[in-house]
Order: sequence, then structure tokens, then C-alpha cells
Amino acid sequence: MSFDTFIKIKDKCDKKSQEYRQRGNAFCGLSHNFMGIAYYNIAIAYAESKKELSMAFGNRSNAFLSTEKYNQCLESIKMARKIMFPDKLAHLNDNVRKSNAGLKISRENPENNPWNYLKLSYPANNKIPWIIEGLEMRRTEKYGRGIYSTRDLMPGDIICVEEIKATFIMTELSFNKLCANCLKTEMLNLIPCTKSASFMFCSEECLNQFHTHAEVNLIFKSNEFDSFKHLLSKIEFAFGGREKLKEYLKKPKDESFFDFDYSRVNSSNQELITYKCLMNSVSSINCPLKSSLFCNDDEDTKQLLQKLFKICMCNGINYPCINELGDNSLIPKANVVFSKFFGLVNFSCVPNVASLCVDNKIICYVKQPIKANDQLFFAPYGEFYNNNYLRSKILEGQGITCDCIACKENQSILNREFNNENLLKKIEAKDIKNLKEADKMLKEYCEKLKKYKFNSIESYIIEENINFILRSIAVNAQFPV
Repeated sequence: MSFDTFIKIKDKCDKKSQEYRQRGNAFCGLSHNFMGIAYYNIAIAYAESKKELSMAFGNRSNAFLSTEKYNQCLESIKMARKIMFPDKLAHLNDNVRKSNAGLKISRENPENNPWNYLKLSYPANNKIPWIIEGLEMRRTEKYGRGIYSTRDLMPGDIICVEEIKATFIMTELSFNKLCANCLKTEMLNLIPCTKSASFMFCSEECLNQFHTHAEVNLIFKSNEFDSFKHLLSKIEFAFGGREKLKEYLKKPKDESFFDFDYSRVNSSNQELITYKCLMNSVSSINCPLKSSLFCNDDEDTKQLLQKLFKICMCNGINYPCINELGDNSLIPKANVVFSKFFGLVNFSCVPNVASLCVDNKIICYVKQPIKANDQLFFAPYGEFYNNNYLRSKILEGQGITCDCIACKENQSILNREFNNENLLKKIEAKDIKNLKEADKMLKEYCEKLKKYKFNSIESYIIEENINFILRSIAVNAQFPV
């Protein structure tokens, strides 16, 4: 996993705001409300003057009204009126009347979220309501800390639905659809960053959390947003300052999310608990660092940033974002999120659990049958590499030597010579020799999957397609055409 720690800051610009607002009008005129609102959000982000900002919020209220999102419509109007004098926005009074009338007869829960159907497959843990009962942390000499199941689990079981509390921003793509602080979509009902056009937020609380750090003004200078320094400033703020963070790191800690009773933890302490778990999640093995990294910082800052770099390398989970509005719409980018749960799951070439990021949550689901007392294993680097490569990455990241069935039998999931391109070439040749070779390749591949119970590359592709379909369904459920 490689990181570009800088994001180019976009300046506010009324001309660009007008252009994107007009595009939003065009999409909404065709009843493509999702894309229309997405463009209105970019217009809101770029708006420099009060007039342009209030107009963009007003246009967005029209789109929310047409999709019967009455609460979101009223909130957009509230934002518009907060910016401009109410008497200059009298044309929005009709939207207020229609929204209030719609709320009286609407059967739709205003808090309804299409992603809420992703629920735990078993009763929740009494102390930790976002994981199932029957998961526990154990320590062994070989693996150190790890998560084990006390019950049998089947593929498809959802065993963790964790709210994202720590993020590392690597791309501004999808900034018009996600909160830059917590990654919540909030049905696109977002507010702009006060300092740039690069970020949007789901609430005033998230906006303030994003900006209320000692170094935030320095971070935004030179038109570059330094993601690592921003994350460090958030952690220092949660701990009550750098000195308290350093004091915490001096004393050996073994805290994990199992040590806290989340039924009694208030929301203000959630972020601090996340950072405590995060800072204790990395093994003593040193990640290789480029000598040029953080070379312009003082030694104190450099050590903290290098620890964060190591955490990102070992425990970061990609949160996919796709730029649906540009020419590179098919090129996925990713922010990084941190999970208290996955911070305790050990790595393996042949995993039995996987992660899925949706809205502001990390979902853990079962990929392979898990017997009672089995350990959970995760594959953060992917499953279809040469297993020598995977073993080296696992040793580097967690300091353990993988002993999964693939490593014991020296079998990578895919033969080096087997890939779709080679297979298709042999089939397309249409001669007996090549067809026999293709038949042999497929049989060997299937026999290996059956013998070692590997996940096939086809199952991986199916998972990705299902994920894409679910995201499309969620959009259509919120913004029907």
C-alpha cells in the first residue's frame, strides 16, 4: 500500500460554482436527481459569494423536494436563509410549505438509510454492540493477540458493523458525496468547507472536528492539504495535546476494543478510544521507510508521523471512492479508514473473513466456514498474489510467519501460468492442442480450489460485482429516477 500524503487544495470560485450549478439544473431537468444533487454539492463547495452559495442551496432544495426528501429540503432552505436575508429568498417559501405538508403524510422514516439492512447475523455482544456475541481476544506465543470465534460461522455471516471513527484522506474524489471527516453520505445533504472547495461535511460537528486542531491553518497553507499531519493533529487533540499523547506512548499499553464497555461510552469518548486502540495495534516490527519521508520536520514530529505511517501500512483499510463526474470515472481511488476490530485480526494468505466499507461503517463478513475456537484471518494485501510475496508482506506487517494451507503446501491460489488471458488465447486458438491445454489448466485450477478450499478468483469478482450493485441500489432507493 503506497500513500500520497498531499491533496491539492481547490480554491473557492463563483464562476466554477455557476458552471456546476447549471449542470445540476440540466440533470434535474432530466429527473436524474442523484447526479443533479451531486453537482449542486460541487457548486456549494466552490461558491465564494453569499449570493452564489444561497442559490446553490436553493437549487438543491428543489431537487430534494422532487425526490420527497422533505427534511433535507428544509435543511437546504435553512442553510440558504442563514446566508442571505430571508426576504431575498421568498421564492423558497413554497418549498417550505410543500415539505411541511409532505412530512405530515409521509410514511417514510426521515432517518431511513438503505445501508441499515446490513445487520449482525447473531445477537450482539452486551458490552460491544457492534460485534456478535461469541468473539473474543486470545493471546498465543506465535500470533500474539488475535480474535477467535466460540461458535461455528458460515460464509455470508456478518459479525461486525463498526462505525468509522478514524480516517486518512488520500483523495478528494467523491468529496461531493461523502463527509470528509466521517465518510457518511447523509443522502448528499452536505455542507461546505469554510477554507476550500476540496471538502464537504455531513454536519457542523464534523466540520468543526475537521478544522479544530492546532496545526490546521498550517496544513492548508501552500495550497496543499497534508493528510498525515492532519491525522496527527486530530489524534493529539483527542488526547489533549502532544505531551499527553507522548506520555501515553511511553508507557507500554495492551488496550484493545475488548477492554471498553461501549454500552456506557458516550460519543465524545469514542474517538479517543479509537485512537488508543489504533496506537496499540502495530507490532514491534519496523516497516521500511523512505529516508525522504518527513525529512523537513523536527525529530519529535518525525517520530510520531513515522508511527502513523507504519499504522497506515499495517492496519489501514481502503475505502473505495470513484469519480463519477470526470473522464476517469472508472478509475477507483481510495481513502483509508482504521478499524478497532481489524486492528486485532491477524493476516493470512488464505483469509476466512473480509471487509466491506459502506457509508460510514466497516462491515466484517465471513468468507470461509469457521469452526468454534478457530482464529479469524484477514488478507489486507489481496489473495491472488504469489504466496512468497504475501508471506513477506505478512511478516513485514505483523511480524508473524504465515502457516496457512497455501504456505504449508507451497501452493499459491493461482498457478503462475494460469490467468484469464492465457486461458482465452488457448480457447480462441481452436486447435486440439491448445484446447487440451486449456482443459488441463481449468481442471488443475478447480482441483486445487477443491483440495485447499481456496476462494476462487470468480468468487472474488462476484463479491465485487455484488458490492457495486448494492451501492447502485442504495442510490436508486434514495433518489429514484
